[in-house]
Amino acid sequence: MTVLYAAARTVEVQIRLRSDLARSSAATDRALAALPVWPSSATDQGTPATLRSRGLLGAVMGRRRAGFVETGAGGSGRFWDAMGFYTDVMDVVVAWLYRAVADLHRRLHQQDESAGYSSILHVTQW
Repeated sequence: MTVLYAAARTVEVQIRLRSDLARSSAATDRALAALPVWPSSATDQGTPATLRSRGLLGAVMGRRRAGFVETGAGGSGRFWDAMGFYTDVMDVVVAWLYRAVADLHRRLHQQDESAGYSSILHVTQW
C-alpha cells in the first residue's frame, strides 16, 4: 500500500489512499506482532540490519510511513525508494518462509523414517 501511495500523482488520490494505508499498516503491524518467534537474529549474515529484530523493523516502517503521510508521496523518487525497501523486505520474508517449510519437511521426513514406515512425503517430493 505504501508503494501505491507513493505512486499517487495528485493530493486528491493521496487523501483517498491515506485511510487504506493506515488500515494496511495496522494489519502489517498486527501480523508482525503475532509471530511467535522472530525468524532472524542480530548475527544473521544474510539478513539486512533492518530485519534483524521485530522492534527495529517496526520502527523503520513507522518512520517511513510517517514521512510519506507528512510530506506526501513526493514523486517518482519516493516511489522507487519505497519499492526498493519493500522488495528487500519481501525477499527476506520469502527466504524465511522457504527455510521454515524446508525445515518442517525435513523434520517430518526424519520422524517418518524413525517410525519405520513410508510417508506421503515421499510421494510429494520433487
